[in-house]
Amino acid sequence: MLPCPRMACLAYHGGALGDFVTTLPAIRAWRRTHPGGRLVLLGRPSHATLCPSLFDEAWDAGEARFASLFGGNEQAVAYHLEH
Repeated sequence: MLPCPRMACLAYHGGALGDFVTTLPAIRAWRRTHPGGRLVLLGRPSHATLCPSLFDEAWDAGEARFASLFGGNEQAVAYHLEH
């Protein structure tokens, strides 16, 4: 049997703190079902500090390097998750 690749998930959330809190049950569920997976928050890094055990990394969506993600480029998403 071939080894299963490590699952990676990019969770984008650019909203306010209250909206972010409402996403936590879904994020916790993903973490439970993918215990070895990599979970990256793209949004406001300060939000990830509220639940540091859930995210492996937090990236600031306001950075220029992520501008290509909002132009419908699937390859850009894959590139950022791989690097």
